Amino acid sequence: MTRLTGKRLNKELALEAKHARYHKDGYWYDQLQSFPGVLFDHDGYISFSSEGAYHHCPQLRHPDRDRSDGRPGTLSVPEGISSIPGYVRDIRIAELDRRNQ
Repeated sequence: MTRLTGKRLNKELALEAKHARYHKDGYWYDQLQSFPGVLFDHDGYISFSSEGAYHHCPQLRHPDRDRSDGRPGTLSVPEGISSIPGYVRDIRIAELDRRNQ
């Protein structure tokens, strides 16, 4: 059984993002570091063509500081990524998740 990850979804769905993150519920993510980038949840994804689009997206709450170990802080999406204009519903993600269980 292979764990569902942003990297795997990016490859399986052939999105060709440079960086991808997955969170089943779509509310918390490690930050994207390269662009184009994509955030996945259980039902779909949102793509960001550039770092500017990502940082200026009003639905995303970027952390004020890094974690104590120096890694970037956690990105919060209070309404979930499905609330972001441009969100794409994709049933293949849920199907891949079901196959992993």
